[in-house]
This record gives sequence, C-alpha cells and structure tokens, in this order.
Amino acid sequence: MKTSFSDLFPSPKFLEMPVSGMSIDDSSIFFVQLGREKGKNVLKKYDSQDLPLGILKGGGIINPKELINILSDFKRKNNLSFLSVSLPEEKAFLFRTNIPPMPKEEIREALKFKIEENVPLSSDESLFDFYVVPNKDKNSSGNEVIVSVFPLAVINEFLDVFLKSGLSPVVFKIRSQSIAESVIKNGDNRPFLIVDLSNGRINLCVVNKRLVQFTSNILIEKDFFSSLTFASDKSAEGVVKEEGANVFKLSSDKEKFLKEEIDKLLSYWKSFSSFRSDLGVEKIITCGEGVLDPNFKNYFSHYFSVAAEPADVWVNLISFTDYIPDLDFKNSLKYAPAIGAALSADSHLSKI
Repeated sequence: MKTSFSDLFPSPKFLEMPVSGMSIDDSSIFFVQLGREKGKNVLKKYDSQDLPLGILKGGGIINPKELINILSDFKRKNNLSFLSVSLPEEKAFLFRTNIPPMPKEEIREALKFKIEENVPLSSDESLFDFYVVPNKDKNSSGNEVIVSVFPLAVINEFLDVFLKSGLSPVVFKIRSQSIAESVIKNGDNRPFLIVDLSNGRINLCVVNKRLVQFTSNILIEKDFFSSLTFASDKSAEGVVKEEGANVFKLSSDKEKFLKEEIDKLLSYWKSFSSFRSDLGVEKIITCGEGVLDPNFKNYFSHYFSVAAEPADVWVNLISFTDYIPDLDFKNSLKYAPAIGAALSADSHLSKI
C-alpha cells in the first residue's frame, strides 16, 4: 500500500525541465516557474486564475468537470506540464509525535501506527508525509516528528483532475509548509507565526526550525480588515493612536475573536516549548491578498507586541542587487505558496 506523497508521486529521474509550482484553493490558482540564467535564479513565468464560486469548497473539489476545463485552459495558456502543487489544508491533518531512535527507513512504517491515534483515518485511508525535527541533543531518548496527513480519497480526486487536465503533479504539499519554505530564510530556526490571508480565510501557522508545528484556519468576511473603523474619540475602548490624527477603534466581537484564536495558537505552542526560554514567537510574517492594507497592520500592532511584517517571498532565491523579478511586491505576497511548492521540487536552484 502506497502511503506517502513521494511514493505516489516520485520525481521523474529523466526530468531536466523546471518544475512549476502551483497553489490552488477555493478561490484561485497561482503558478510560478523558476529557473537559472547566467548563474542567477530568475522568475521565468508566473500567472494566476480566479476560480468561480463553487468549484472548490473547504479544500474539496465540488465541480471536477469545470475545474478540469479551467486547468486545461490554464495549461495551454502557460505551456505547463510537471507541477509541484500546494493544496488547501482544510481536509488535511497535522500532528506531532515522538518515536524511539530508529533508522530513517523504518520511520515511515512506525508512523503508520501513530496515524490512527491522532487523526480520524486509518493508515490505508491516508497519504502522509513527515519531517523529523532536528535535534542536537545526543542524549535524547527519541525523535520528534511532524506528520501531515491527507485523506487518500482527497488526493485521488485532485490527482484525477490534474491528469485529466493534461498536467503531471510530481509533488503534493500542504499549503502552510509551502509558504514556510518560501518566506523563512534557510537556516533561520527561530519560531514565527505566519498569517496567510486569502479571500475570506485566514490560515495561521506556528513555524519552528522552518517546520510547521501547528495550524488553524479561520473564516472571516472578505472585507474584514478594510471595514474596520476609525474613531475620533480618544477615550473609546480599545483604541490605538496611528501616525496621523486618526484613532483606531477595535472593540467588536469579531475582532476580539480573531485575537483570541491567535492567542490560543500561541499559547498552545508555548505549552510545548515552556521548558525553553528562547522559543517565543519572534515575528509575525504576513502574506496573501490584503496584508498591506493599513488596517491590517493596525490590527496587529494594536493587539500584539510581536512585530508583524509582510513576507519576502524571494528570501531563499534572489538577491535584489543581482536581479529584480518582474512581479511587484504587492502581488508577490499572493504567490508565496506557489513559490514554496516550486522550491521543494527544483533542485537546480541555488539557495542564498
């Protein structure tokens, strides 16, 4: 029984052409193709496509026929073939577990027995991938492992749609891990909170050692941040002075609910890292559509002491002194999962 992403989608050994990175969610498709020119990493192609309402919902395919038509047109338009795909994670499960010391080749078999303890699926119903958390403690009694699990039926649905569209997925990845690989610099093992804002949905994930530790998805109104109000009454509850004369009022139940969800995730992380004094989240990294809205910045500066900064999606690929991609900063924030997916599949790129 094939139970891993790499088992089901082995990278073709003959493949010399670049593998494109694609992200897909309920509302849109994004793709990038990376390459090398004159010894430098370059952005060769990029494109996006809005999805009509009802094609996907909650990370699952509702209308496969229409999605096949859209992907087929997108393939022809961009001359696509092999893809590393970042999938929506509403249907996925993520858990941490510990296993005794053992050879790497035996870890996968051992994790099959952990799946049923942690997710409502049997190992035969699952497709899973895992990361062993780096541990320099030679006296450790075991290995900490982060496991991401998709229902096999969901993966088969996506695989069928892609193949019928003439596309060849070589890797399927969970969206939050793709984003982490794009926006956190290689070698930076500090804890971060990534906030991914996408068309009425916020995905929160705590990342440590460049591995996603915990995630949470929250539905919000599409205009949640842009509709936040400014008040002139400086005595109003929950206000913060912005640089100008306006005062930002944050007192609604919806605004507080989001704060509570973020606090809950950070507290959950802290409960796992309380034995270490250096594992507090050091920065909030934001990506997606709308994170440059002043109200978005104001919200986080009001409620959290940790700095929130827009992501640099090129941090592992490009030095702007050498090359500037033909994709402006604002729009690049929407391509983070596609760039991370491409990075995970393309071994020909140099890392900076």
